[in-house]
Amino acid sequence: DAASELRNTSAFESAASLTRIAMDLLGRGVDCWKRNYNLTLSLYNLNAAMEYCVGNQEACDNCVMAIIANTKTMEERYNAYYIYMENLGALRRHDEALRLGLELIRKLKKGYVPRRVTPVHMLTEVIRTISMVRRISDEKLINHEVCEDESIILYGRALMSICTAAYFCNDKEVLVFASLRSARLSLRYGYTKATSFGICACGMVCGALGNFKEAMRLGRVGLKVATRFACPEVDTMTYFLYYIMLYHMDNKNVGNGDNLMKMYQVGLDSGNVGGACMNACGALSVHLNAGSMRLNRFIAAAEKHVEEAGLYKKKALRPVLMGLQQFALNLAGRSSSYTTFEGDGIKNLDEVLRESDAATVRYICFMMVNCSAYFWEWEEHVTEAKIGVRYASETKPGYFILFDQFWRCSTFLHLYEKNHKHAMKRLALQEFKRIRRNMDLGLENHKTFVTMLEAELAARLHGKPFDVVMPMYDASILEAQQDGYNNFTAVMRERAGEYCLRKGQPELAKEYLALSLGGFEQWGANGKASQMRSKFKEVLSETE
Repeated sequence: DAASELRNTSAFESAASLTRIAMDLLGRGVDCWKRNYNLTLSLYNLNAAMEYCVGNQEACDNCVMAIIANTKTMEERYNAYYIYMENLGALRRHDEALRLGLELIRKLKKGYVPRRVTPVHMLTEVIRTISMVRRISDEKLINHEVCEDESIILYGRALMSICTAAYFCNDKEVLVFASLRSARLSLRYGYTKATSFGICACGMVCGALGNFKEAMRLGRVGLKVATRFACPEVDTMTYFLYYIMLYHMDNKNVGNGDNLMKMYQVGLDSGNVGGACMNACGALSVHLNAGSMRLNRFIAAAEKHVEEAGLYKKKALRPVLMGLQQFALNLAGRSSSYTTFEGDGIKNLDEVLRESDAATVRYICFMMVNCSAYFWEWEEHVTEAKIGVRYASETKPGYFILFDQFWRCSTFLHLYEKNHKHAMKRLALQEFKRIRRNMDLGLENHKTFVTMLEAELAARLHGKPFDVVMPMYDASILEAQQDGYNNFTAVMRERAGEYCLRKGQPELAKEYLALSLGGFEQWGANGKASQMRSKFKEVLSETE
C-alpha cells in the first residue's frame, strides 16, 4: 500500500525500493507464489511497473518473466506483457515490442489479426471502421456503454502499445490497422479506458485521407470520452495524439506547446514516463517550429528533458530531444557552425544516427533541413530534403509535417532560383500543392503558410513584377504576425528585404531587414542575427 501511494505521488524510485524490500520479505522464487499467490502477483506487477518507470530495464524484465512463468492463466499475464512491451520500446527494441503485441491480441481472439498486416488488411480496416463511425452521432459516440471485460480492457491497452511500436518501426500498415481496430473493438464490446485513444487515432486516419471535418469531429469526441474515465495514464497518450495530429485543424498552433507540456506532467504523475517523454518531445518541437519560446529558455528546457530521458532510460526519445536542443543551439549561435548539426546537443551526429530507429533518423534529418534553410544554406542538406518528400508522401498525413513541407518547399525553390534545375522547380511546386490542397480541404489554419509560399513563388519562380510581389510579402508578414508566428514573421521580412535588394530598392530593404533582425534577436536567435549582419552588412550597418 505504501508503494502504491508513493507511485501516485510520482516517487517512483522510492516505490521501486519499497517493492523490492517487500519482495525480499515475501521471499523470492517459486515458494512465494505457492504461499501467497494473489499478493505475490500484485507485488510483482507493481514492481515491474516501478522498475520500468525508473529505467531499471533488466529488473523489469526479470520481474515480468517471473510473472509469466508462475501465473496460472493468460489473463493474469496480460498486464505483465503490457509492461514488457513498454520496456522493449524504451530499449528501442520496437520490432520485438510489435511482434509481442500482435501475438498478444491474436491470443485474445477478438477478431481476425493476420500474421502479416498487408495494405489490403489496412484498407479493409479503414473501410469497415470509418464507415461505421460516420453513421454514429456525436452524442452516441460519447455516451456508448462501458465494457467490464478485463480481456477487452487489456486488448485496448495492447493496441495502444502496438501503435507506438509501429510508429517507431515505420510500419504504416500496422499503425493504421491497430488504430482503427481499437475504435471498432470499443464500438462492438463497449468502451474502455483506452477507447479515447482509439477514437482520436481514427480521427488521425480521417485526416490522412483528407477528410478533415470528420477528423476534427472525432478528435473532439475522443477528448470527451477521455473525461468519462479520467485515466491519466491513458490520457497522456490520447492528448498527445490529439495535440500533435488534430488540434491545429481548428486552433492556432502557437499555444499548443503549453498544452503538451501539461500532459508531460500528467504522464509523470501517473507513472506513464514514456508518454511523458513523448509529450515533452512534442511540446519542444511545437515551441521551436512556432517560435513560441525564447531560445535561451528553450535550450534549458531541452537540456533538462535530455537528462531526464537518460535518467529514465527512454532511449527511443533521447536522440529527438538532443536534436531539438542542437537546432536551438545553432539558431542561438551557441555552436561551432550555424548548420553543422553537432555541438553541446549532439556530440557525434554519425553515432546518433547509427544507433537511432528509422523514424528518429528521419526526424533529425528534417531538423537539419529546417536549420539550413534558416541560414540560407540551401545545398547543405538537399539530400535529406528529398528523403523527406518520399517519407511524407508514403507514411504520414500532410498536416502533421506542415513546417517541414514549408522549409522543403523553400529549399527547393531557392535552389531552382540559384541553379535553374527543373527537378527543384518540380519538387517545390509539389510541396506547395500539398499544403494548398490541405487548406482547400478545410485546414484554414494553413492559410498563413500558403500565403508565405505564394509570395516566394511569385518572386523567385514566376518572376512577377515588383509592385505585385511586395503586397504579397506584406500580406504574408501580416498573417504570420496575426497567427503569433514571430519566427516566420522575421523569416518573411528577411526574404522581402533580400528581394528588395536584388530589385535595386536598398532603402526599402533596410526597413524589412532591420525589422527581421530585431525579430530574430527578440526570439534569442543570436546566431541567425549574426549571420544576417554578415550577409547584409552594408545595409544593416547603415541602419544601425
